[in-house]
Amino acid sequence: MMPLHANAPLVVAKDRSGALRYYYAGDPISYLSPEDEERLLDEGLVVDVEDVLVAPEPKPAVLAPAAGGEVARPKQTADKDDWVAYAIARGIPEAEAKAMTKPQLIAAVTTE
Repeated sequence: MMPLHANAPLVVAKDRSGALRYYYAGDPISYLSPEDEERLLDEGLVVDVEDVLVAPEPKPAVLAPAAGGEVARPKQTADKDDWVAYAIARGIPEAEAKAMTKPQLIAAVTTE
């Protein structure tokens, strides 16, 4: 059996004796029956510990150009990285844009 961790807020599964056990997100799971293991893995409620330990690299923010070749303004709820990229496209120096908070970025590019 591969080492598993709970991937949901709460996972309920039987132990070797048949008693129900509660596992919370991130908890290691020492035993699952073959049926429970297959079902819980398929449903994404548990994950292989190796999948947890190897985090994917974050994707850089890529803003699509709007009509006319300009970078489109991000939505108000967009991540700070999107606003940094937009601010740089609007002429704010990269170091300055990265030092700003998201509200400062929004104010800087919407009052130009």
